[in-house]
Amino acid sequence: MAAIGTAKERERAERERAMRRRHLSIRVGGTGLGLLFLGGIVILVAPGYLTAMLVVIVLGVVLLVAALVVVLGAVRTLKSFPKTL
Repeated sequence: MAAIGTAKERERAERERAMRRRHLSIRVGGTGLGLLFLGGIVILVAPGYLTAMLVVIVLGVVLLVAALVVVLGAVRTLKSFPKTL
């Protein structure tokens, strides 16, 4: 019985780890999306800051890509578990 409990505990811990990665991805992606829109709006309002805002936009895109990479790993981990209620 101890081995079954240990396996269940490991599975639960792995699910929690995948959920934490998913939440991290949401925060990183939200930040990236915010930077992307902020850079676009500032370019429209104050074109004198074009270079700086292009850097902000590129940083936003990089954060969005990083968020996708993190969430894909979390989704793969969650899909590897058997479906239980």
